[in-house]
Amino acid sequence: MLRLVTAFMLAASLLASGPAFATQFLYTITGAITGEELSFDERGIFSFAQGDAFTATFLVDDARPEALYSYDPTGSSAIGGGYLALGTRTPVTSTIAINGNSFSVRTGDFHQYPITDPATGDPIGPTDTIDELGVASKDTSDHSLQLVSGYDSSHSCCFPAPHDSYGEFEGLEFVLYSSAFTDPDYRQTGTFTLQPGSYGGFFKSDSFAGNPGLFTQILLAANSLTVTQVAAVPEIGTWLMMILGLGVIGVGLRRNGNARARRVRRAVP
Repeated sequence: MLRLVTAFMLAASLLASGPAFATQFLYTITGAITGEELSFDERGIFSFAQGDAFTATFLVDDARPEALYSYDPTGSSAIGGGYLALGTRTPVTSTIAINGNSFSVRTGDFHQYPITDPATGDPIGPTDTIDELGVASKDTSDHSLQLVSGYDSSHSCCFPAPHDSYGEFEGLEFVLYSSAFTDPDYRQTGTFTLQPGSYGGFFKSDSFAGNPGLFTQILLAANSLTVTQVAAVPEIGTWLMMILGLGVIGVGLRRNGNARARRVRRAVP
């Protein structure tokens, strides 16, 4: 019994020392496509008409190890992605839905540059880059909240005269205003009626060598925001600690059972 208690205490200590649970916050924005001529859908992603309703969602992680966070009395932010700072990852993902069609902005960072030809010293081979970006930023000085999610990729080959090149960009961005944005924490939950002038935009383009490609560009007028806290999710390190702790408990139970079995066998005449 003492061994079991010791094993349980050790497992509890391991769990207590693990990283904190990360929490995610869901931002749901609704509104309508503006009547601007600048809203168009050459790529045919949504097949919308001016004035159609949209729903945009941003999921923001408040404790991603590779992201950058800041807090002060006037505001706070969560940012990341190679487009903003190399070595970081975005804490923001996003989706927009119009007329039953939805599009999720991709994520990812990757950088590959030409190698050096040992004979000439010139760079040879392709250049491939992928940069993501994500921003959730609150500013109480003007009662604003900015949400951004983007993905930019490019490929070119080969130095010194690229003849094979293409790229893609997609992004969703909002700047929202509400007199109720009084808490400097970007994680302020609730449902907010947005002030006129709250706006957003979605953009996606593909470009190829000698061809500008197709575009989808949509201007969005936002009128409502709901921020909810999503159930906490353990970080990977926490899962590992939990598994290790349960393993320790299992070993303690097994040893305790084996010891009891030996005592029973010795007691049998």
